[in-house]
Amino acid sequence: MGQHTKSTRPGLPHTGRPHDRVPLARSKHGRVTRVCPYRAQV
Repeated sequence: MGQHTKSTRPGLPHTGRPHDRVPLARSKHGRVTRVCPYRAQV
């Protein structure tokens, strides 16, 4: 069971690395922009 999860984990991100990177960067940008004004107000 432990090996099965380890094999699926590196295999999933490995195949969708370039595809997952585009939405990841967009998600990070949206979070940073929301945290920037949120933190400044606090």
